[in-house]
Amino acid sequence: MKCLLACLITLSLPVLADTTVIYNANGYTPTYSGQLQQFSTLVIKDGKVVKVGDDKLKASFPNAAVFDAEQQTLLPGLIDAHGHVIGLGNNLAQLDLRGSTSIAEIQKSLLYLLKITRAGLLAAVGIKNCGLISNFLLLLT
Repeated sequence: MKCLLACLITLSLPVLADTTVIYNANGYTPTYSGQLQQFSTLVIKDGKVVKVGDDKLKASFPNAAVFDAEQQTLLPGLIDAHGHVIGLGNNLAQLDLRGSTSIAEIQKSLLYLLKITRAGLLAAVGIKNCGLISNFLLLLT
């Protein structure tokens, strides 16, 4: 019975801990400046990543639940990463007018597009700021 109680307490410790440390990882995360930072230790508090660093970081959180990543790759925040190629192609075929503030700006963008492409049909998005409909199709002749 004591063994069972000890096992239950041990298994519940990660649930009780509000801080989790994952160490010995091969981790990568982007920084605010757009660089890629490599780390070996990740600290999670209340479900959010609060710190990344080297193996010395683990000692700063003695009461945390601790997990050895065994040199596995760790990419925090990267969940179900995938792309839709057709969506990218469709986006590239649209004239993005978000941020346009006048009809003259839109006309300038359209004229520029006419110079660089021979497209017969143009989809435009983001022109509601000018008081026009938000999306439209334009037939270029």
